[in-house]
Amino acid sequence: MSESSLSIKIWDVQHGSAALIQTPNGKKIVQDLGVGSYQTGSENFSPLKHLKKKYGITKVDWVIITHPHRDHIDDIFTLSNLNLGSYRFSRPKDLDKDKILAAKANEQGLDKFKKYFEIGEGHRAKVDPDTNPQSASNNGGADIQLFYPEPADSSNLDKCLNNRSLVTILTYAGNKLILPGDNEQESWEELLARDNFKKAIRGTSIFIAPHHGRLSGFCQEIFDHFKPKLTIISDKQVEETDAADKYKGVTTGYPVLHTTDGHYEPRFVLSTRADKRIEIEFGTQFDGGIAVRIA
Repeated sequence: MSESSLSIKIWDVQHGSAALIQTPNGKKIVQDLGVGSYQTGSENFSPLKHLKKKYGITKVDWVIITHPHRDHIDDIFTLSNLNLGSYRFSRPKDLDKDKILAAKANEQGLDKFKKYFEIGEGHRAKVDPDTNPQSASNNGGADIQLFYPEPADSSNLDKCLNNRSLVTILTYAGNKLILPGDNEQESWEELLARDNFKKAIRGTSIFIAPHHGRLSGFCQEIFDHFKPKLTIISDKQVEETDAADKYKGVTTGYPVLHTTDGHYEPRFVLSTRADKRIEIEFGTQFDGGIAVRIA
């Protein structure tokens, strides 16, 4: 990571989601806890273990879980077992714990859902304004906003959880990135009815495609408010429900550095299935304020 930049790593965790955000003053924020890796062929690759083993990172300042689906919380026990310090924990508000645990009772991984709620219930203390990681003054100037969708309840629990995904908006050096979880059309419509949300997304440079780039997460109306330079998809292999072509049609393109040989390639849509780990930096030292690298 370069000095005075906001860094975002989008991990290759197969069909899952996991990102590391590092602020210009060194705060470390983890969003989602997917596992696996196409690059290594491992079903159990853990970004948290990798950070500890390769970089000696044993403390994070903030953990954001977009919503409690397995592919977003699979690494929850690594989080609880590592000595990661006293971090802030953000998740969707007012979810029905008993209903979710009952629905997952016969599924593999029930213990992970229980741990998710246990950690969430243990991080309810009021945040000190002097250390609040959501404040730009504590993040070296990086602004981080969270939005909590509240669409009409659905009888389909999985769909309801998708549409309650937290939306994280990162802003630094004149650029923005949106990490939207698995939100679908219903929650986008609800968010777009809010003036503060429409203001927050204007000028977005990089868009992480919601719901792993599936058609169910594509919302044409959102692109009335911004045209991203790059769209990034975190997913397994291409399926019939893939919306990559639609995202290419609303994305303007940006040069991406291949670190293996140093050449730049103009791209519109990147994916963890094809490009593996994707690294983004926002900073005034870069042309256009953005640097994007892939292996």
